[in-house]
Amino acid sequence: MASKRKPRPCLLFDELVPDAQIALLTALNAFREGWATPTHFDVMLDTRDLLLLGASAKKDESVMAVCKAANIALANIQDSYTDTFTLDQDELGVLAMLVDVSTDFWNRQTGSLYRAAYTALQEWRRDQSENLRNSRGTH
Repeated sequence: MASKRKPRPCLLFDELVPDAQIALLTALNAFREGWATPTHFDVMLDTRDLLLLGASAKKDESVMAVCKAANIALANIQDSYTDTFTLDQDELGVLAMLVDVSTDFWNRQTGSLYRAAYTALQEWRRDQSENLRNSRGTH
């Protein structure tokens, strides 16, 4: 009797995308220490969006709740941006939770789910950029 092969979870951040894990931890550290840039903010946005795509595919309500909390915190952080990002301890705590939950979630998933979420996010970002160019009349 042949056994069915189950998809094997892979340690994505350790094996497939170590640069993503480094960028994520660097971004969190930048917010903790007060030297975050818009690039660090974008890393957090991408983390939230990738996690939301993956959690939605898995129908993981608890992870989607973390994404909702992160959405609120990121909106507050973005609204307060002048030349620097300012955030309170609650917002920093939510970012740290986002990083922890994202790392845990993706380490329990198959690589194919991550790739599908990443591809979907890239397509959405490309469409978003094109729509912005069209609305400005630069396309």
